[in-house]
Amino acid sequence: MVKSMTGYGKVLSDTEEARISVEVKSLNSKFADVSVKIPRMFNDKELEIRNLISTELQRGKIVLMLDFQSKGENNPSVSIDRNLLSQYFNDLKGAGSELGITSDNELFRYALGMNGVMLNESKEEDNDKYWPLILKCIKETIVKIDGFRRDEGENLKSALQTYVNSIATNLDKVKTIDPERKEHVRNKLQDQLNTLKQEVNQDRFEQELIYYLEKLDIAEEIIRLTSHLEYITKELNGDGSGKKLGFIAQEMGREINTIGSKANFASMQQLVVQMKEDLEKIKEQVLNVL
Repeated sequence: MVKSMTGYGKVLSDTEEARISVEVKSLNSKFADVSVKIPRMFNDKELEIRNLISTELQRGKIVLMLDFQSKGENNPSVSIDRNLLSQYFNDLKGAGSELGITSDNELFRYALGMNGVMLNESKEEDNDKYWPLILKCIKETIVKIDGFRRDEGENLKSALQTYVNSIATNLDKVKTIDPERKEHVRNKLQDQLNTLKQEVNQDRFEQELIYYLEKLDIAEEIIRLTSHLEYITKELNGDGSGKKLGFIAQEMGREINTIGSKANFASMQQLVVQMKEDLEKIKEQVLNVL
């Protein structure tokens, strides 16, 4: 099944003990680039969250945001690191004087929001008390974003198959006009010889013509490109790994480019340009496939 790396999921849980909000966003990336934004009281759980996301969502630029508010009697208390606050305030006041800023109230608010000033004194056992509920919300959110990815994957699959079918159609046209191309090459060579007004050994001419046509022959490229088209269609209806689809697209590009370089026939080159355009669309869309 084709899955997109783009996804979104959100779960809210409002119980007598706590209000929890978990939000996960995902964009395309070559690897698992996981960012976790959680309250400091759960910092010891960050590695567990990262491992869970990497295992379940595999790849993508993924951001998880957790908002937690306790409603229990053992609400975490907050204290202020007065020494650190004083240091921040004095540093800001000194910088403010140089810049002509004289509002102590505004500088105090900035200092109060600096990292490490507000201290959360929640007990570790209180954090562990809420963790099972938080973990449940995270897992539910992962299920949601996975469903989103599946739905987006169906759209990607449909678009990719359209481009594959378009290349296949143009390849059939290439096969149809190939005999005309060969005849065109033969006549062109014959006309060039006629302008020389010299008698030419017909057998030698036929031998040279066969050699020339062999150099321009695209039969093998057509066979290989047809095989790649069948393979990519099979993958789109199977696992649909983005990396594998990307590799197949590269191989398709080699065959299309070779056909273009050997074509030497305007109508065939036009078809090659159309195939290249569809292939670029495939490569672009494949970047979003998981």
